[in-house]
Parts: sequence; structure tokens; C-alpha cells
Amino acid sequence: MRYLKLRLCAVPLLAATALFGQAPPLDREYVYFGGRAVAIEKTGGPVLAAVSAAPSAGSGFSQAFTFTFTDPAGFTNANAEVGILFNATLNGASACYVIYRPPSNTAFLVNDSGSGSTSSALGAGGATLANSQCWFDAASSSRTLSGGTLTVTLSLTFRMSFAGAKTIYLYARDGLGGDTGFVNRGSWTVPQPAQLSVISAAPAAGSGISATTFSFQFYDPLGFGSAAAQVGMLINSAVNGASACYVLYSPLSGTASLVNDSGSGSQTTSLGSGGSTIENSQCWFDARSSAAVKQGSMLTVSIRVTFKLAFTGARNLYGRALDGGSGDTGFVTKGTWTVPVPGVLSSVSVAPDKGQGMSQRFGSQYWDPAGAGDMVQAGALINSSLNGASACYMIFVPPNTMVLVNNSGSGQAGSFTIGSGGTATNSQCTISSGTGVSSGNGLTLGVNMAFTTAFQGSKNTYLLLQGGSGPAGFTQNGIWTVQ
Repeated sequence: MRYLKLRLCAVPLLAATALFGQAPPLDREYVYFGGRAVAIEKTGGPVLAAVSAAPSAGSGFSQAFTFTFTDPAGFTNANAEVGILFNATLNGASACYVIYRPPSNTAFLVNDSGSGSTSSALGAGGATLANSQCWFDAASSSRTLSGGTLTVTLSLTFRMSFAGAKTIYLYARDGLGGDTGFVNRGSWTVPQPAQLSVISAAPAAGSGISATTFSFQFYDPLGFGSAAAQVGMLINSAVNGASACYVLYSPLSGTASLVNDSGSGSQTTSLGSGGSTIENSQCWFDARSSAAVKQGSMLTVSIRVTFKLAFTGARNLYGRALDGGSGDTGFVTKGTWTVPVPGVLSSVSVAPDKGQGMSQRFGSQYWDPAGAGDMVQAGALINSSLNGASACYMIFVPPNTMVLVNNSGSGQAGSFTIGSGGTATNSQCTISSGTGVSSGNGLTLGVNMAFTTAFQGSKNTYLLLQGGSGPAGFTQNGIWTVQ
């Protein structure tokens, strides 16, 4: 006996919506049978769907949005993904458009042209991604997957230039051919400022001690055109410019200043490629890797800072804008940040963590839970690979000696006592002006490095720490181009 096998083809949710003139019930599955769509009742489990956005309506520059999706297969296929698109029309270009792939826990922010993306892990350890429409703080975002239900929470900050009414479009793909298509699940308005304002900070929450870029948005109807116009970005536990990481920026001159420990003075540098790295007791401010963009009345200032071990604890992100006349927003809280205490023997950070040049003063930090007095040696190695030969390799030997390793990596090229004004040279670099400060469990080093022309090229920055209980090993903490 021969049996006739009927082929039932699933209808995507978007197609079912078009067929029935409205969003169909999610407890039905739609199949093509006999040339038409037929609804059948589900006997259990979810259907592939882009279910909801929360909030589904509202207005603002910064918001944590929660999106819900369902998939009978539990989004387990390697190609399963969901998409979240904010735009005035259904267009992936010039949009705030995030794609998330559950199997790898990877999130992508699509670029301005809609032709590529940057990526990050979602959750702890994630990065802040940006395009011209928004910042996406992956570290403060999260996901939960329970059975066939996926919930994704995204921390987004919209740019002022993205002002206007936007639609929230979602889609889900199971990786097996099922695709909901884009579904309208809400609306959001990015407001247009009207007066002198501190708009936002991104990331607006998080934790970290190593180099982080914070982007602040400001608005001035006068366009920050006055020579006295200025914006401030203050990171501290309270509104206090003393003992803080406090950066001031003057739009007309393009100069930035890091306020000193007492709050009574500052060091000044240009912002961008001509800038330098300056420091106080709370942070290093890498002006070269920072930037400012002014569009009419809108100003976005991005500052790259590395916090010091002495500045651990809970901090607030404050912004302030002055128009050069009587307009002054005062300090406005726009976020929170925690500078954590390292928990294990570790090379904590280097500053600057990236850049280029033939000379640079580098700062590095180390942590030993047994106390700084337990440290046997700490070092910084700059080379194209983890190799002490033909490198610029500095070692600090407590309590006050800096050593430069020789060309073969087998001994000393020279050494000097901190504070003596000494130098040491090999074929890759000369080191000088060394400093070393230990306090509690932490050690902070500083050293000038002047590279030779023979050492030009792309390099990595590795840090080394050895405590009394053993070595932490080398870790790559930065990159540097000698040119």
C-alpha cells in the first residue's frame, strides 16, 4: 500500500500578518495547505516570534529596553539570531540596529551604511559600541534563555543627531529557515533639546579600572561659540573637583585640561591626535585617544581615562555645561561607575593603552593580595610578540631600581635608581625618569620610553608581575605603534 505524504510549509509570522490583515494569535501555527494558509492550534511550546519590546513607547536619550522572542528550537542553532532596529523607517542604514546571536552570546551594532558591524560579548566583559545614531553598552546589557523564550535587555543611549520619532522593529530567525521578518513592536522618540543641557553619558553604568572611553553629550542653543564656553566631565563619589578624575574641555580652542588633586589647577593639552597623556592621583587622561565633535548646537566629547588603584570605589558621572555667558547647567548626574579592587595577583593596566609615537611616558599598575611588599618584580615589555629579546623591556626591582633588559633578553643593558635622573639604553629604546609608588596592595610605575628608528612598527604592550607566592605571568594590556 502506498501512502500519500502531504507537505505542510510553515508560514512566517509576518506573512501570516499580511494574509490575515492583523497580527495573528501566537497560540496558532500557520501552514500552507491546498494553496491557502490554514491556522492550526499549537499543542504545546512557543512559535517562532518577535513578541514584544518594553517599554514599547516613550521618549528619552538613554534607556534599558527589554525584548522578548520565542523559538520552539530554543535558539540553539548556530545561525539563530534576533534583531532590534530603531529607525524612522524600516532601513538598517543610519539606524540604531543591534543583532544578537544567542549560541555565541555575541551582539553586533550595525554601522551607518548598514553594510558591516562591530561586535562584543553581551554582559560582563562586554564593550561599548557606537555608530552615528547610538551607543550600545554591551557590558550593562544581558540575556536570559528559558526553554523557547529569549529575553534580551539592551542598554542604549541615542545621539542628539538621531532626534525624532522612531519605530521599534524586531525579527527572529531560528537558523533553520524560519524567519519572522521585521515586526513593528513599538515606538520611541529621541527628543530635541531646546536649552543649555547636559544630555547623557555613555556608558551610563558599569565597572572597570582599565582604559575606558566615556562619551558625554551637551547642547547649547548658542553653539558653544563663546571663548569662555566650557564643558566639564567629573568622575567622583560626590560633586567635588578635588581628589577626582575631572576633565574640562573648551570647544573654541579645542583644548582639554585634567584638574589637579586639590581642584585648584590643571594640566592642559590639545584633544585628539596632537594630545598627550596627563595624570593626577586618581586617573590617567589619554587626550590623544579622546575626541570632540560639534554639530551646530550639539557637542559630543569622548574622554579615555584609566583609573588608579587609589581611586577604587563607587563613583558618579557628572556633566556640566557653561555657554560663556550667564548660562550654567551646574553639575548633572548622568551615570554611575565602580572602580573595582583587583582580587588576585595581577598586572592591572597600562596607560596609555593604545597610540603611536617615537616616545611616550607609560604608567602601569600591579596588585598583590599579599601586599605590595610581597612583590618580587614588575615589568613592562613592548615588542611585536611576547619575546624579551630585541625588545624594549623594563623591569622594576623593589624597592627602587629600574632595569632595562639587553638585546638578547638574557641580562641587563643598564639600570638606575628611581629619582637619580639615570637612564638605560639598548638597541630598541632608552628609558628614563622612572617613578614607583607602592601603597597597600598596589604598585604604580611610570617611565619615559624613547624608541629608536630601527624599532618602528606595530607592537604590543605586555605587563609582568611576580609575587612571593609565584608569577602572575605576562598579560597583554595594550598596543603601540612606533612611528
